[in-house]
Amino acid sequence: MELDYRSTLKNHFDERVKKNSQYSLRSYARDLGIAAPRLSEILNFKKGLSEKAGMEIASRLGINKFETEIFISSIMKQHSRSPSKRKLAEQKLREIGQFNKENQIELENYKLIADWYHFTILELLTLVDVNTKEDIARRLNLPTVTVENALLRLIDLGLLKKYKNFYIPIEENSFTGNDIPSQAIKMHHEQILDKASSALFEQDVEKREFGSTIIAFNSKNINDVKKLIRDFRQNLAKLIDADVHDEKDSVYVLGTQFFRLDKEIK
Repeated sequence: MELDYRSTLKNHFDERVKKNSQYSLRSYARDLGIAAPRLSEILNFKKGLSEKAGMEIASRLGINKFETEIFISSIMKQHSRSPSKRKLAEQKLREIGQFNKENQIELENYKLIADWYHFTILELLTLVDVNTKEDIARRLNLPTVTVENALLRLIDLGLLKKYKNFYIPIEENSFTGNDIPSQAIKMHHEQILDKASSALFEQDVEKREFGSTIIAFNSKNINDVKKLIRDFRQNLAKLIDADVHDEKDSVYVLGTQFFRLDKEIK
């Protein structure tokens, strides 16, 4: 979680370049609604941003409310003409920095295993017919070297232990808390959504379940809905794990999405 707005701008630009090697700084400036020379000056510490311009850019970046708060506070701390506003922004960033510090180890570890196959490997190794790296590579259609590197990361993080040529998952392997903004977490969800898109067309209807419900909603109730969804996920996992005599033969993923479809008008 970056506490400087320029770092946030650079990180989002880098992410877009990874997805499209032809994406340029000029393209980025266009998408942010500012001139390319001005964006270059901002990134090179020659110019700053106003609060109003920062809010517009944050909206175009599509970052959430918490990330926007950090983004705008960083701008206010560096560029506000009001000493009291600069002091208030500095205090807010200090508080967020403490939150960052408390969660940094957890997030840094998660970054190492954010790719979709890491947690899938941990679940796959609970199946009776999966024991070796060759088994994993075959079941996930991955190169053996990718599986080998993933296994080493999982061992280093204490999520897996090796006995001879076999790998044994260690219980309590959950990492991230809820509502922690992170590029690694976003990347993980993006990969899972890509897998869901493929499954929609490649898997038999009898072996998967897709559905959606579109409803009008009062956004002040979002926390209640999030709690219901999280409780459902936990209860389903407990129900599946409860029957120790039920021999598992596959790894599924439960994906739930609840997000706004219309654009917020301010």
